[in-house]
Amino acid sequence: MEDEEAGRSQALSVSSGPEDASRKGSVMSGPKTVRQYESKFAEWFGADYAFAFWKGRVALYAILKAMGIGSGDEILLPGYTCVMNVNPIKYLGAKPIYVDIEPTTYNIDATLLRDRISPNTKAIIAQHTYGYPCDMDSVMDIAA
Repeated sequence: MEDEEAGRSQALSVSSGPEDASRKGSVMSGPKTVRQYESKFAEWFGADYAFAFWKGRVALYAILKAMGIGSGDEILLPGYTCVMNVNPIKYLGAKPIYVDIEPTTYNIDATLLRDRISPNTKAIIAQHTYGYPCDMDSVMDIAA
């Protein structure tokens, strides 16, 4: 009985990072499982490599940093968003530029994007709020 409770406790523990996940027994416990996941993910997308981030905000930070986002750059994002989208922008010294949302989907209003673009605009974060997809065709047309 004690072993069973200890196992449940270990399986349900919340990790504070990838190194803790391998010790505490999360759903993807251990470096071997993570490497297997990364390998399968890369294979699925036809890539040589993939890297599993432990949080979305960390992934967004890494993506923006890899894009060379930094001081003086502007990133467009919906005015209705969470801090997870804003903090990585600010951590890199860039400036979040909020674009008003569509009242029926709460997503970025693509018809307002062009007016918010400046010479310092480097990226658009197109968030799909509450499972409603934003108008990606319009966003991609504008971004091109």
